[in-house]
Amino acid sequence: MGYELRVTLFGTSLLQNGHQRSQITRAQNRGLLALLALNANIFVTYDWAIEALWGGRPPSSARTQIHTGVHAIRRALRKLAAEDLLTSNSCGYALRIDPGQVDATLFERKVQQARSASAVDNHDEATTLLEEGLALWSGPALGDAAGAFVAGARQRLDQQRASAIEDLIALEMRAGRHTDVVDRFSAVIDQFPLRERLRGQLMLAQFRAGNKVAAIENYQQFRTQLADKIGLDPSPQLRALQHAIIRDDISLDGSAQQFATPFDSAIPVV
Repeated sequence: MGYELRVTLFGTSLLQNGHQRSQITRAQNRGLLALLALNANIFVTYDWAIEALWGGRPPSSARTQIHTGVHAIRRALRKLAAEDLLTSNSCGYALRIDPGQVDATLFERKVQQARSASAVDNHDEATTLLEEGLALWSGPALGDAAGAFVAGARQRLDQQRASAIEDLIALEMRAGRHTDVVDRFSAVIDQFPLRERLRGQLMLAQFRAGNKVAAIENYQQFRTQLADKIGLDPSPQLRALQHAIIRDDISLDGSAQQFATPFDSAIPVV
């Protein structure tokens, strides 16, 4: 293709071609754009779109609203690309682009490539790919889009982001950059307060960076939040890490190969 069209779904929903940008009006139309972009090159039927946008309670004007949204998206696309990228048939519509032109899909690709690189011990490449993928996030996934499917899609992408952050932390800790991990990722806990792997990684990084008190406080905070929000206790693995930190277990210093914990491991292959 002779253009550089990009669909941005992280933060503000945008269509971009180089320095040119085109925004879609109305949150529901942005939701329709997200649905088409996340399913690039697949015909999204009217029934599928109606269910995605309104769940089981569509208005009588649902098809008309979809037609109106498609026209808005098509106008925005035509400002940026010479081709008509939104094709239609009697069943529905398809956005004809490389899925990698959608930031959400590109992010998923880079995470998978990073895990493949890590599986063959190419940790520098894995780190670079994860950094590139996470840099695509300029705001919440589908942050300005509306539709019944949006909350579920946002949650799925947010959890993938959390996993990618954990994978990157694992690689940084493998390289011995524990203080950098603490400085850079401590605030991420506020976004994902119940992610146990993330919590354990930061506890271990704090301990290795010489702040045992912060690591213990981190655990206590997590235990309280977990009990208050879902009525559970931390896992045996996290409790074991906490006890090891309290007694200054030498195996936690990062040099002892026999200490194996999911909070200190390289990123997994999936």
